[in-house]
Amino acid sequence: MNAKVAIVEDDPDDILLFRKVMSVLGRDDLALNIMRDGAQFMSWLDDQTVPPRLVLLDLNLPRMSGGEVLEAMARRCCDWPIVVYSTSEDARERERCLALGAREFVSKPASFENLVAVLGDLLERYLA
Repeated sequence: MNAKVAIVEDDPDDILLFRKVMSVLGRDDLALNIMRDGAQFMSWLDDQTVPPRLVLLDLNLPRMSGGEVLEAMARRCCDWPIVVYSTSEDARERERCLALGAREFVSKPASFENLVAVLGDLLERYLA
């Protein structure tokens, strides 16, 4: 059975990079579920009987932000493995996300090589 990974990201370039990284890491076996905004993710969540092994959540999303998603998940008492993946490096934002239940807060790397390393590490730890 393929491990399920949810990616909540509105930037098409970042989505393309995620796919390339998965290929470089030899993880074409992953069932990637890509949602382009927080509202779409929350709707998808309602249809899931088994949580994904990893959720990569951007903060700056249309319709419903990543922060609003975390708040909604906390109200539902969902303890899903959510890693906030954002361009933000604001310490207050990081602490807020962790307080709302995110397992980790990762800043988007500037280079492809660093992205491969960061995502490879996350996949190894959450999908092991």
